[in-house]
Amino acid sequence: MGASNVIDIVLAFGCTPCKNIIFIGSVGTLDTHIGIGDIVIPEYSICGDGVCRYLTNKKITENDSFGKKITRIKNFLKRLSQKQKK
Repeated sequence: MGASNVIDIVLAFGCTPCKNIIFIGSVGTLDTHIGIGDIVIPEYSICGDGVCRYLTNKKITENDSFGKKITRIKNFLKRLSQKQKK
């Protein structure tokens, strides 16, 4: 999908009443036990979009997360299932 397409969509949702977005991306693996269609929730990812530098009211140097390790949200699946019930 690409970071530039994702940010276009996220910015468009910013003009709607949407409160939550779940992005399900695609990745590769070297693990032979993971098959096509398996759902994997990573422990962390590395920020590589670059646009996060500009979506702030702070100086670019204060908000630059490019290349940083981003850990997953604790209890993500539990929180996701609670949102679906509403």
